[in-house]
Amino acid sequence: MRSKPRVPPAARRRRRGSVYVLVLLAIIVCSVMLVSALDLVRSRHRFAGHTSDYFQANANAAAGLELALRDIESTPAWRWAPGDGAWYTDLAMPGGGAVSVKVSGSSSALSTDATTPALITSIGTHGSTRAIQQVSVGLLTEGGPPITGPSTGASGLLAWWPLDGAGPAWCDEAITGAAGSDEKFGAGTTYPGAFPSPGLTAAPWFWSGSSASLDSSASCNSVRTISFWFYADSTSSLQYLLERENLRITPGEWAFYLSGGEITAEYVGKVLLLVPVIASTSAPVTADRWHHVVLVAESSRIVLYIDGVGADSDSAPGSDYWNGSGLPDLRVSGQDGLLGTLLGPFTGSVCDVMILASPMSATDVAALHSAYRAPGEYRILADSFSRAVR
Repeated sequence: MRSKPRVPPAARRRRRGSVYVLVLLAIIVCSVMLVSALDLVRSRHRFAGHTSDYFQANANAAAGLELALRDIESTPAWRWAPGDGAWYTDLAMPGGGAVSVKVSGSSSALSTDATTPALITSIGTHGSTRAIQQVSVGLLTEGGPPITGPSTGASGLLAWWPLDGAGPAWCDEAITGAAGSDEKFGAGTTYPGAFPSPGLTAAPWFWSGSSASLDSSASCNSVRTISFWFYADSTSSLQYLLERENLRITPGEWAFYLSGGEITAEYVGKVLLLVPVIASTSAPVTADRWHHVVLVAESSRIVLYIDGVGADSDSAPGSDYWNGSGLPDLRVSGQDGLLGTLLGPFTGSVCDVMILASPMSATDVAALHSAYRAPGEYRILADSFSRAVR
């Protein structure tokens, strides 16, 4: 029987040491691979987190733009309130993060001129990412020439009160015709040039008891046609739109007011034993849209036109009932010149007031209405800037 060869102790020690080295190397390699795998997982998690922050921050910035555009659409006086400056600051968002929105005039203050484009800057944040988006919003119209006083043709323009409110000194409007140029404003806040209007670029917004009046000359006391545009926030409550009336006791006075979903136009004729004879016409009107109103004083009746179409009439309240003397100023929003009080203050817009010396025919009224271009509206002019940064 052969015996196993003897291995010297030193050789056995060398072999055992080699095994230890191999095991140690294997452990080191495995550790490196494990650490690398963990770093890769952490890197992917960080990348996924940054990607999520990126998209959520952009979504927050876009939501801020939508909030500002909604406010512009629903708030006629947005150029004045809130006007230039921060509209939202660190507003918490449902998906996490926040948004801040700032609005400013691109070339001058928003309240200076209604034609100045507005620059909306929205900053959305989420995690370590901030997204910035900007758009420019401006007043655009459908084109076509503006309506002016001479557009009334041969109807004998006595006065044309644009009520456009453009420019910082909007009390110095270019009043056309035989009327005083002194515009006056009562208590409350009137936002000039706040609202897109037909035929012009913008019109004032009356609210919270604000009013305006035009110092009319005596040559405007014999009025046969009154034309104007209005936009009402509501038509249910009593609201005086436009008038030259004091206590309804003087021939030649007239007034327009809203109530119960209708507009009423009246003319005061002769006065018998201190009791005035009044002709009155009414027609339904809708809130939140522009209406063109024309009242014509014919020899035997008054006729009310709404949006170019005859809506109602009434028999004349006497002969030459349109002739008056000592009449008050033209007033918007129920400011009574004699009593010095507000009677049915109006919330909405009035513009393009014309008073004429001759009665317009139905054909003339329809032609005047169709000549106005569609109202302007605020639209996005440019998507000027968008980025996200860590």
